[in-house]
Amino acid sequence: MLGGVRSAVQARDDLADDIRHWGAHGYGTWVVHLLEGGPMLGLVALRERPDGRGIGLRFAFWPHVHGRGIAAEAAAAALRYGHTKAGLRRIVAVARATNFPSRELIGSIGMRLADTFEREGWEMLLFESVSGAG
Repeated sequence: MLGGVRSAVQARDDLADDIRHWGAHGYGTWVVHLLEGGPMLGLVALRERPDGRGIGLRFAFWPHVHGRGIAAEAAAAALRYGHTKAGLRRIVAVARATNFPSRELIGSIGMRLADTFEREGWEMLLFESVSGAG
């Protein structure tokens, strides 16, 4: 996700931040497994975007998981949790215009294209889900 691969110290600090965030906001980052104790398949998160565009749905999964529907299931569950349990009215997701797999996943869970912007020379698409709007 944002920031790339982390060192052990950065990962420890990120985990502590995630725990604090859950306590303060009631939502945050989930680690995705098929079974309790099984290998980590990826992450899904609801966190404020650093660019101020809103609470962002983020996801990142290992390549061997791609194409199995696991990321879509996890992202949809996080989106539902955000709206129904955390009370978030609007949740956004961002993908590069050229990232068709992410765009397809985001659309498959009911998020709609709301805006475009440029970041570091890339066209970015901003999708949103507004509770009560699908």
